[in-house]
Amino acid sequence: MHLRNILLTALQCSGRKVVGQPGGLQMPNVAVIGAGIIGLSTALRVQREVIGANVTIFAEKYLEGTTSIGSGGIFRCGSLAVAPTDELALTAAANALALIHLVLRAPCNKTFEFIYREWLKTSWSYYQDVLHSDEASGAGLTEFPCYMFSDDERFTWNQVLADVIPSYRMLTHHEMELAPINAVGGTFFVTISVETRKFLPWAFQKFTKNGGKFVQRILNNYHELGQNFDVVVNCAGIGAKKLANDRFLEPVRGQVFKVQAPWIKCGYYLGLDTYIIPNVDHVTVGGTRNLGSWSTEVDPHDSESIWKRATDLCPSLKDGTVLEEWVGLRPYRIPVRIEKELVQSDGVTVKVVHNYGHGGYGVTLAPGCARHCVKLIREALEGNMASAPKSKL
Repeated sequence: MHLRNILLTALQCSGRKVVGQPGGLQMPNVAVIGAGIIGLSTALRVQREVIGANVTIFAEKYLEGTTSIGSGGIFRCGSLAVAPTDELALTAAANALALIHLVLRAPCNKTFEFIYREWLKTSWSYYQDVLHSDEASGAGLTEFPCYMFSDDERFTWNQVLADVIPSYRMLTHHEMELAPINAVGGTFFVTISVETRKFLPWAFQKFTKNGGKFVQRILNNYHELGQNFDVVVNCAGIGAKKLANDRFLEPVRGQVFKVQAPWIKCGYYLGLDTYIIPNVDHVTVGGTRNLGSWSTEVDPHDSESIWKRATDLCPSLKDGTVLEEWVGLRPYRIPVRIEKELVQSDGVTVKVVHNYGHGGYGVTLAPGCARHCVKLIREALEGNMASAPKSKL
């Protein structure tokens, strides 16, 4: 008997229902747009939590073509916690300037902090489970100590990270004296990096082994999928700017080196844009943060600046071998968009759940945001689209 029929029979015998369909016996069809770390994490979570779901990933690019593939993959986050709330959603829809003023108050908003912290806790727990399993190497996870030096004392301490990572602490006076650069303060913690060139194929293999399908295709509208799928999940990253017609989503260009330097076992940061991250097979050295830039070409001036800053921070890096330079566009949005939406397109009404706009923290937030997103997917499959805005594309 086919596995699908076995599952249906078992559900009937147990009295349980499959979410999303009248009578509860039809398997829900879920489309995920995007094959980066957000899309793959969400697709895997759907397979795990939505019983019997048929999940298909649609993406123009896969693996080497995604923004995720070049990430340093360190587990860390910024000190500004801006997660989606009803207040933000309503403000964004009404007035862009008012949204900016609201976001500036975000660090004092406990709702923002709570949602953000829950994402991080879920992600940390997930990655720790993989790290301490026999799949850690294949998934590209490695653990290392990290020193974060600050050039602005206002941004030295990150309370959200302190609440999530047990080892997080301020650097001692002696540690600061040993620093190779001048800094006003710093923190230390033991964290992990996710080498996405290993993790994405690992996750994709799990997805297909679970029965997931992949279609390499450019999608211009949701209605292209709406009649064949019960819910469409938008994990398109920077592609969501066009797909969702989102004026709040902007690219943040990042440029990095991939360097062979196996003696570097610690991670180092100085401020926001200078970092050295050990991965399994190489070291990621960055970087840049060019808001609004769509350029994916390597800039030699950026290369010179990155290399000087990084080698000042870690002089032994000069002995490393540069393997490549890479440029990607981070999908930056305030707030991160995780919400349901009813979209009317060419006469077709589509249930859409968005999960994009994570900026430079896609790897860090992927498992936590996937869990949040799947909760909304289940609600949509059960017919609960309450509070979901309606739009026409």
